[in-house]
Amino acid sequence: SNIFVSLLRKQIPAGVRIPIFILIICTFVTMADMLLEAFLPPMYEALGIFVPLIVVNCIVIGRAEAYANRNPVLPSIADGIGISIGFAVALMLIGSIRELLGTGKIQFVMLMAKGGVPGFYPIGELSLPVEPAIVMITPPGAFLTIAALMLLFKITGDRKRVRQLRKEGHEI
Repeated sequence: SNIFVSLLRKQIPAGVRIPIFILIICTFVTMADMLLEAFLPPMYEALGIFVPLIVVNCIVIGRAEAYANRNPVLPSIADGIGISIGFAVALMLIGSIRELLGTGKIQFVMLMAKGGVPGFYPIGELSLPVEPAIVMITPPGAFLTIAALMLLFKITGDRKRVRQLRKEGHEI
């Protein structure tokens, strides 16, 4: 990852430096995880969740460097809570899209107790009338989903900026 960060450092704008570094590191961690699974299954099993935790740790450190390192405690607490909620929503959105496109359906569940036994119980299902794309439930499917969402957010943001500039009287 250091090779790529060093090669790209002059092309990466300062405002997106940390997210790009995180993306590069996450890519290499994911590749290492996949190689372990393919070629060293006992090592992969022994490491379990620890390799993917490197990715999450990288995100947490990146946010700490970007915000908490430069702000007082209370705003940093609020930022941490907000970022945690946003991260959870993002993971659910990415997971839901991948599940729907990769398996063709999403099952909705509710956490409740039935007969004194707590658990997740099905309450509904959403199905697609087309053949699922199996690639979407693999790691490359996650990258495709994230890329599509980033493109969607970029287009939406650009359209908002254009409307704002027109509203201010600028010609575009």
